[in-house]
Amino acid sequence: SLEASYDVHAAHVMLTMYDQITCSGDRERVKPILVQALHLYAWKMNENVDHVSGFASLVKNAEVVQMALRMKDDFRSANQMFESIATFIK
Repeated sequence: SLEASYDVHAAHVMLTMYDQITCSGDRERVKPILVQALHLYAWKMNENVDHVSGFASLVKNAEVVQMALRMKDDFRSANQMFESIATFIK
């Protein structure tokens, strides 16, 4: 989904900016904001899995179902990535 790609890009930008912060005090102040955003993005990816699952259950075309399954896998991977990064940063 387009929104999911925006979320991935936004997370990339936030992580890049966080990586550029050299003052440890500033990094500590920014860290909870970044972790909260990553958890939000992970939650949104999980919601996408639910939406795609609902859609896939209604579709009869095998090719469309296969594409939906790949999308679910991608959203799950993104969810896990966001959660892993948030855990690492904490």
